[in-house]
Amino acid sequence: MEQSSESSAQSVLASLWERMNAQGEFPALARSVGLVVQLAESNDARVDHLASVILRDVSLASRILRLANSATYRRSGMPEITTVSRALVLLGLETVRNLALTSVVLQRLGNAQGTIAVEWARALVSALFAEQLAPSFRIKGERAFLSTLFRHLGRLLIHHYFSEEAAQIQALVAAGMSEAKAEYQVLGVHCATFGLFVAKAWGLPLAVQQAIAPTVGAPPVTLTQEQDAVRWLTAAAEAAGAQLAQGKTLAALYGELTHRYPFLKSIDASQWQASTKRCEEAAAQWWRALVGAGDPFTVFADPGTQPDHGRKAPHRAHSPEAPADASAGPTAKTDHDNDDYAPDPQTPVDEAQAMRRILVGIEEYSQSLLEGQPWASVAVMACEIAWRALRCERILLFLCEGDRLVPAFGIAPEWRDLRAALWHIPLSGPGHVFQLAVARGLDIEIEMRSDPAIAAKFPDAMRRLPRGESVLLLPLRTRDETFGLAYLDKPLPRQFQLSPELKRVIRLWRNQVALGWAQARTKAQEAV
Repeated sequence: MEQSSESSAQSVLASLWERMNAQGEFPALARSVGLVVQLAESNDARVDHLASVILRDVSLASRILRLANSATYRRSGMPEITTVSRALVLLGLETVRNLALTSVVLQRLGNAQGTIAVEWARALVSALFAEQLAPSFRIKGERAFLSTLFRHLGRLLIHHYFSEEAAQIQALVAAGMSEAKAEYQVLGVHCATFGLFVAKAWGLPLAVQQAIAPTVGAPPVTLTQEQDAVRWLTAAAEAAGAQLAQGKTLAALYGELTHRYPFLKSIDASQWQASTKRCEEAAAQWWRALVGAGDPFTVFADPGTQPDHGRKAPHRAHSPEAPADASAGPTAKTDHDNDDYAPDPQTPVDEAQAMRRILVGIEEYSQSLLEGQPWASVAVMACEIAWRALRCERILLFLCEGDRLVPAFGIAPEWRDLRAALWHIPLSGPGHVFQLAVARGLDIEIEMRSDPAIAAKFPDAMRRLPRGESVLLLPLRTRDETFGLAYLDKPLPRQFQLSPELKRVIRLWRNQVALGWAQARTKAQEAV
């Protein structure tokens, strides 16, 4: 009978999986989650690599910038955070990974309204609460957050993809049936079992799979083995979320939850109150970063109060290493700027906005240099500053290696191919404008690259790049030498006819790039 029951459950799970796969959104969700999971599992993820991945997704980049500028993370008097690279330094890789995984699931599973909003609020607050409690049990906060978040995965998927079955479950619960029994009666499996099935199919980290597996037996008095500790802590946080959805508060749950989960008694009442306060503050900031307005506690009280942002057509940002099938969700607006963070290259430069963004970006860049951030990180930050401010199609930073220019950093649709092909521009042989810019240290502005007279003086490799009619070539110089070249382009002719004031600010940006490279070279020489 046990084998028969197991076989029946597997059949139900397979059927639910097939029904979701038949809907166009689900495969895209699986790809997005898989991409972020690769980062989450990486032991050597660097800020520059993570920034390059995030830049491909306009919605995610905007959410990260919004969270970085929230009161929870941005100190009083700190300048506005305008680049993803700087936001990563401020927030930390663990927070960004958590936000990325939350974001890619949220943007595919609806716009946080109605019953799905309650489920989302329940999942987010539970995850943040687990993160707050984790240090008391010597558990990493990131692991507790992810495990608790994905412990709600099954319910989130059922509410999004199977609204009729979700409504039946809610009706049974309202009539007095337990949630677990209602799920089994309607679906033939528990939502948690389905969530674990999907987590395995997506290849979520094994530690997360183990933590979201159902708990067996009575809750322990103390938590010892790490694997069991994470599972029981996430179970307790999930139970807290269920109570919150019924209108209770975290502060009022101390007696009930410590009775149900005895290991929580190791946290005294004052610690509990402090943890709940931090959780509530963080939950409000996260919700605004993810959704744009409101907070999860308002959702519990009245699900209909959340704004309906609707589903907009994705606007894709060009970025390093962006795969052809990378998908962006609805573009989120920031609280401090009504303009999309991903630039539309065909849009003319807004000079006032460009000057502000470059000057603020230079402050962030300079601060990162003072903090000793690696050159790779600050170079990506420098690219992002100019790319956003001038709404470029592409920006490439070339470094001189012998008698050739090699693309070292950049943001471009074809960046991955450029790096993979070991692509370069010769500085010897037939003359071209890149040679002229490097040899004489000249800033060169090209109004129409396709003009026959200009095209003849372009390196062969650059002619193959599509669009990019307007071009800026800015030599990168120290006091002693020209060590590289910054290449910027926009798709339409004469889009770099800029005011002297903005050109002065662009030259200031170029000088900051050179300063960063010079500092990096000095550090490398001292290390040797």
